[in-house]
Amino acid sequence: MKLPSIQIRSLSTRSKFVAALLTALLMMASSLDAAPMGISPMGIPPVRSSPVLSPIAVDDEDLITLLSLNLGGRDVAVAAWSNMSLSEKRSLRDQAVRIAVMAQGAELEGLSLSPDVMRTLRWGAYSFLADAWEKKIAFETDLSEATLRSFYEANRQRYMDSGAVRYRNVVYQASQQDVASRVKTGLKNTPLSQVKNCVTVGWTEFDSIDPFLVDALRISPVGVVMGPIGTPAGYVLYEVLERRKEGPIPFEKCESRVREDMMRAAIMERLEKLE
Repeated sequence: MKLPSIQIRSLSTRSKFVAALLTALLMMASSLDAAPMGISPMGIPPVRSSPVLSPIAVDDEDLITLLSLNLGGRDVAVAAWSNMSLSEKRSLRDQAVRIAVMAQGAELEGLSLSPDVMRTLRWGAYSFLADAWEKKIAFETDLSEATLRSFYEANRQRYMDSGAVRYRNVVYQASQQDVASRVKTGLKNTPLSQVKNCVTVGWTEFDSIDPFLVDALRISPVGVVMGPIGTPAGYVLYEVLERRKEGPIPFEKCESRVREDMMRAAIMERLEKLE
């Protein structure tokens, strides 16, 4: 097939690029019908480069990657690739080369990605690499139940339950101590939950409770309204609903946490070797 000629006389740089771009696209479009000029590993004639654009090399992995962007994943793309006819693969290669040519054209005309987009792409690449490396380390690390249990036993101090409590409380301003006392006195047959502004607090570890209240919550009887206790937040009436004692967390309840700790240790060991 004879290609139409493109006359370039005293054209601007942009015009010369457009002409070269058209030449490259025409060459790409005609290469499938032209006489044999060298065959790639999958039987598709290579595309010639233009005087302005850099040579474009597209292999099977590039095409599978392009497919994965359109299909939403590499596994799906590989399956689709294996079922594509030669004609469909040639068409996909045309699309890939066109994208590459157009990207070069954008750069030659001064187009570029904004800093925000570049930052997003960069951190996307970082995340991808970090995830891949973590999966590689996980594959190379013994994370069997026996090894996890051994790690758990060697680090029992990490897996201790500091104790926790469920309770409800009402907080009165510092100037309302007498109000809190009268409210408590009036709670003979009325549950604290019916008092205005009463809040029920779910399971909370003792380590994270207000120091002015934690000791009272540790020792107060369950189901009895206690207080008022003075705290920086005000005077508190409270009722312990349930309490969990301190002690070791069973392996079965913290296995995922043990696995995470083992992976973190394996990653730190790898990083130390790289220093």
